[in-house]
Amino acid sequence: MPDLTRLEQLFTNAPCNQHLAPQFIAREGEAEVIIKVRPDMLHGGGVVHGSIIFKALDDAATIAAMSLLEDQATLTASFNLYFLRPITSGEIRATGRVIKLGQRQIIAEAVAVDENGRELARGSGTFMAVSY
Repeated sequence: MPDLTRLEQLFTNAPCNQHLAPQFIAREGEAEVIIKVRPDMLHGGGVVHGSIIFKALDDAATIAAMSLLEDQATLTASFNLYFLRPITSGEIRATGRVIKLGQRQIIAEAVAVDENGRELARGSGTFMAVSY
């Protein structure tokens, strides 16, 4: 099993995460991603853009998958997403968990909730294990 603290740091330090400044918590086969909502995340309708929620879900599922791999990373091959309710403030907390671990393919799901535990979105993805 990989060093989970190192995995959290890998995502924290990734250039694509510098603007959103998410918090990452990795556990064996599971992960959490927390993003604090800011006004610059809202689209013209006044709610958080779906791409931000998708990023939280995808990262949570990806980290959950990578937490079970030694010396490998993952690539998202596909992701099915269902938006259930909008969010305008507070925080997005996405929790991911691995459903099936194969040799080259991993299936994981994730659920995003607001700070009151109301479900915002959910999704599941297929991830390919790749050497780096």
